[in-house]
Amino acid sequence: MDTPMTLEAMLKFILFLLGIGAMVYLIIFFRNLSRLMGNANKLLEENIEDLDGVLKSLPPIIKNVEEISAEANKMIGEMEPDLVNITANVADITDKFGSVSTAVESTAMKAADTIDIVSGSISDTAYAFSSNVNSIDKYIALVLEVLEQIKIFIKKR
Repeated sequence: MDTPMTLEAMLKFILFLLGIGAMVYLIIFFRNLSRLMGNANKLLEENIEDLDGVLKSLPPIIKNVEEISAEANKMIGEMEPDLVNITANVADITDKFGSVSTAVESTAMKAADTIDIVSGSISDTAYAFSSNVNSIDKYIALVLEVLEQIKIFIKKR
């Protein structure tokens, strides 16, 4: 066996071995593919009724989804101007509420001032009446003073 091998023969031998390896790989690949297809076919046959039911129910479901989407878009389109108006009205109401609260506060302060002035005048008048009961001139002066205080208060308003 001392036969020398030529380069061409050696390359043919290597190609032959590679061809055998590729064929073995392809046989294994196609065998696995055949098993996979068999399992898929078996699974499909077992669930064919369920799949048919699902596929038959899809068109009405899709139609319902389309109708719901169209109705939602219509409602949003109809409500959009109202939402813009509501937003503007909320801002306006907030401003008006602020001005009303300011007016209420101002009125309360004026009422408190009025009560202070009137109570002061009444207590001064009562004190003056109790200390100067005998003098009619003093009564007239006190009445004029009370009237003057009321006049000043009315002018302030």
